[in-house]
Amino acid sequence: MKTEDVIKLIINIGLILLLGNVILFAGYYLNMNYNHPGEPKLFNLFGEDTKELINVSGDATQFMPGLRFSESRISYFINSDCAGKKASDFEKALEIIENRTEKISFYVTNEQDAEILVGCSKDSYKTETNKFVAGEGGPTSIISYTKYPIILKGKVILYEETSCAIPVTELHELLHVLGFNHINKSETILYPYVSCNQKLDLDMIQILKEVYSVKSLPDLYFSNVTITRKEGYADMTIRIDNRGLKDSNIFEFNVYSNSEQISTKEIEGLRFGTGVIYSYEARLPSAGENVIKLEIIANELELDKNNNIVEMKI
Repeated sequence: MKTEDVIKLIINIGLILLLGNVILFAGYYLNMNYNHPGEPKLFNLFGEDTKELINVSGDATQFMPGLRFSESRISYFINSDCAGKKASDFEKALEIIENRTEKISFYVTNEQDAEILVGCSKDSYKTETNKFVAGEGGPTSIISYTKYPIILKGKVILYEETSCAIPVTELHELLHVLGFNHINKSETILYPYVSCNQKLDLDMIQILKEVYSVKSLPDLYFSNVTITRKEGYADMTIRIDNRGLKDSNIFEFNVYSNSEQISTKEIEGLRFGTGVIYSYEARLPSAGENVIKLEIIANELELDKNNNIVEMKI
């Protein structure tokens, strides 16, 4: 082989080795700054004066539109396997959401009654078959039948302590519990890979304000009514549901024919997301055409009172 060929070969090998080292260094650098949200490795610290909020132009979305807990005052329980800093960082995350939304508040309760369970190991809580989780935090039980889908339970698992000025990991998982998807913008707290320099999204806070501005009220309505005329009687099957955010109190529904009351029924109350069906006959006061009106009478506020009346001709 000629001398100049040997020199060219040596130069090419050197360039290949140099390129390989650059690739390895880049991969190492990226791994130092970003990791999977389940087990974050956080290194890039920033000052206390950094603002917590940014605007990412409406990229924040929920798993289901309007998804929320029944009440704006939400209970939580922190498992004993969480060390002091993990627990305090999660409580800082709760405080940030409280202050930023001015609609949501949190309070500690016992493990059985808590709506949000917080653990710090994979063994903290067993996985349910109906688990609905993004990363290591999210709702675990949801009622989607209601007007606003309701989160019944949620869980957060925190693995490692971090040294960030803001509890970004805890906020990330808490926001999943509150119903939010990931956002594909690296500067936001809900980016799939966690880093210390991430911030809350203004649009996400606005969604929480709007959703929790709705008062926690029942919403009773006639979800299905069938009436058949049979020899001077009205054969009725009536279903009443509560698709609101709260259990209803005692209420009654009345049946009228041509403005004359022909039946009344008292119901002890309905849990949100449930319904009741009644089937019975009522004598009609007129042999001709009858206009049947059904009316729910509830002595409390509801999300919507306009759906409490149904009229049918038989």
